[in-house]
Amino acid sequence: MSGERDPNPNRGSRFNFRDAVRSVLGTQGTTSGSGEGGTGGYEPFPSALHLDTDEGKDSPKDADEEIRVVPYHFPRISDAQLEKLFPLPGTLSAGSATGPSKQETAALRRRQVARAALDEMELNWKLDPSTLGERSDFNQGCAALVALLARVRVGGHDDSGLLDYSPGDPRSLEAQRRKEREDSSAGSGGPGGAKNSGSKSAFVKRWEAHDVLKAIDQQDHETILIIRDQAMDLLLDLSSSSTSSSAAGARSGGGSSGSLKTPLGYSISLGPKWDSTSIVICGALSKFVNSLPDGEEDGEATKTASSGRKRGHKMQLDPRTMQRLRKLKTNLKLAIDHSLFKDQNNLLASYMQVLIMSEGIGWVKDSTDSVQRALETHIRGVGTGGEGGVSANPVSVATDCVLQFITVNLRAKKDKASSVNDYISNAVGDLLLSALWQMVLLRPSEVLPGANETLNPDLVRSIPAYIFARDERVAQHFIDRIRDLRRAIDEARLQEDENEYKRQRARALSTTSRKSMKAEHDEDEDKEEEDVVGKSAWSISTSTASPQRTIQLARNRNMRFLKVAEQMAEELGAAFRTRSEQRLELIKQVLKL
Repeated sequence: MSGERDPNPNRGSRFNFRDAVRSVLGTQGTTSGSGEGGTGGYEPFPSALHLDTDEGKDSPKDADEEIRVVPYHFPRISDAQLEKLFPLPGTLSAGSATGPSKQETAALRRRQVARAALDEMELNWKLDPSTLGERSDFNQGCAALVALLARVRVGGHDDSGLLDYSPGDPRSLEAQRRKEREDSSAGSGGPGGAKNSGSKSAFVKRWEAHDVLKAIDQQDHETILIIRDQAMDLLLDLSSSSTSSSAAGARSGGGSSGSLKTPLGYSISLGPKWDSTSIVICGALSKFVNSLPDGEEDGEATKTASSGRKRGHKMQLDPRTMQRLRKLKTNLKLAIDHSLFKDQNNLLASYMQVLIMSEGIGWVKDSTDSVQRALETHIRGVGTGGEGGVSANPVSVATDCVLQFITVNLRAKKDKASSVNDYISNAVGDLLLSALWQMVLLRPSEVLPGANETLNPDLVRSIPAYIFARDERVAQHFIDRIRDLRRAIDEARLQEDENEYKRQRARALSTTSRKSMKAEHDEDEDKEEEDVVGKSAWSISTSTASPQRTIQLARNRNMRFLKVAEQMAEELGAAFRTRSEQRLELIKQVLKL
């Protein structure tokens, strides 16, 4: 051997594919009577091999492109095909008292190493760090060779059923092609898609901790997304894998930090260059949170003036999901502390957002209720809470609600990260705006029958909890709803004033007509009076019905709340495109906090 590096990256592995091909080609010319080593007429490889050149009707027109590029999945060679390519001696089926012969052992070994080589090439294909469908030259070459080998057909028939039909028989070719197409389309679903357990062509693998760590090291985001779909527990806790202790210990240098035992913590420990990988893992955790069922529908959570909503909206989940949720929160808290320790503050706001939303929509509603009670007390001018004279500052209540799930280290060092302060200000401002809207929204009793077709349904609903702390979406919803509510109230008052004017005019007309009539015509006077009053009543009902009134404000409605809300919407609309901290200061000025 020369000192030059062998270009074959597969040399020294469990199976050398190039040498195996040479061995197969070199053995094809051996006749049954010239076997080496006393084979006794046994051929280790079939003598009748045919290359299937019929691509079928549904195959692409460019056959070279299909061999060069295999989309999304690696070509599959079934065990039945390996049995035909590496047949056993005929004496094996009859059994032997002394055990399998050397020929039989060698034949079984050929199948075993061939399957190991195919699995290894398929694994390298799946773990290729290239994205957007691009693969390395080595992996593309392996896929092309395996695709070519998959088209090899063994001719002839036997009683055992192991051999395929002849190459000219369309039943075998069409049946296998059809099955492979169905398996690939149903099982693959594209890169990172869901895999069908019943599909033989789908990539099925038992993922371990070292697979996750390897994908993080190589920044293989596609593999991380596949693990998210197939083994989500590994992204939450590496100890769920049988090889977790050794793999995590080796990668972390024997460290005992809890954050290094999680994939997110390990990605953070690699440095700022792995921020994109940390974002992918955080996105996987966020998708898990978004897939959790809500405790109640947002549209049914409207709070009325007479009855308050019950406290404590806890998500009712099965024990396994609750355990996963607890691990997810631990992951995020460890990630926050580890990022602060490493001075990597770029993604702290993302970790905070997923951590807060993991508490569920019920937490947002309960926090809004707490801020609403403090805000009502403040606007009324009381200034103290209901217990012990404690000051009910709405901003303090909202801030405590946001920070109650944040780690102690983040509370102490949040001033160092501008993104964290911006997120906290945005969340506190959203709680204040959501609480103020709940104080002025229309109650169901204030909506008149038949108004559903013309009245904006958002005027009787709370601001959706799923847009909480997402840029300025809550502020935009608040401004739009306050304007629509002001318009609906003005229209109702205008109709009320018009109807009152018509009623007064009808009463004046009735009084004038009675005075002008003669006393001796009492019966005629009564009749005419009834006619006049009837016409007036008819005109009143007609004017009231067209246009139809939609709302009737309750007498106990506090118009002071509405005035503050209108001023808030006007100020926010004038300075809408501002930072979250500036928007919070504007809210505090309007509320005089």
